[in-house]
Amino acid sequence: LLDGFAARAFRRPLTPSERGRLERLLDRMRAVAGFDETLETAVLAILQSPAFLYRSELGEGGGALGPYELASAVSFFLTGSMPDEALLAAARDGQLASGADVRREGARLLATTRGMEQLRHLLDAWLATARIEDARKDRDRYPELDDGLRRAMREDVDRYYDEILAGEGSLAALFGETAAWVDGPLARRYGVAPPAEG
Repeated sequence: LLDGFAARAFRRPLTPSERGRLERLLDRMRAVAGFDETLETAVLAILQSPAFLYRSELGEGGGALGPYELASAVSFFLTGSMPDEALLAAARDGQLASGADVRREGARLLATTRGMEQLRHLLDAWLATARIEDARKDRDRYPELDDGLRRAMREDVDRYYDEILAGEGSLAALFGETAAWVDGPLARRYGVAPPAEG
C-alpha cells in the first residue's frame, strides 16, 4: 500500500515522515478494526494528504526542480495528468537530468493518447473550436445545423488536428491542409461528394 498506491498518489516515493505517519495509522487501525476498514482508512488518509491534493514544484532548497517534481511538471503540462510509470522510472533512475532527457520523455508523452488530447485541447482553446458543439445559430438561417451535424463537425476538427499533429505539426500544415473527415450531412454542408459509408 505504501510503496505502491501511496507512492503513485504522491507521484514520488514517500518521505520517512510520511511513511511513519501512515504506518502508525495502519497499526492503530489494525488494533481496533478489521482489514477492510483499516484499508479504507489508509486509502482515505492518502487521498486527503496535501502530497496527493497539491503538486509541489518548489525545487530542492529553492533551486532547480528535483527529478520527481520535474516529472510531475512535465506530465501535467503535456498530458494534463500525473506521471506514468515510465516517467517515474526515469525520475528514479536519474534519466531526467538533462534537457535531452526531458525532450525525449516529452516527445514520448505527446505521442500518447492523453498527450494528443492535451494538444487538441490547446488547439481548441487557441482557435476557439471548442465552441463548435455549443455555438447557437439562427434556426431559420441554418435549419440543417442539428446535434448530428455538430458532432460530425467536432469529429472532423478532432481528426484534422490529430492528422496535423501526427504529421508535420507545423502552422503551415495546420492552416494550409485541405483534408476533411465528413459524413453525408457534413459533406453536403461543405459542398463535397458524400462518402460511400461512414
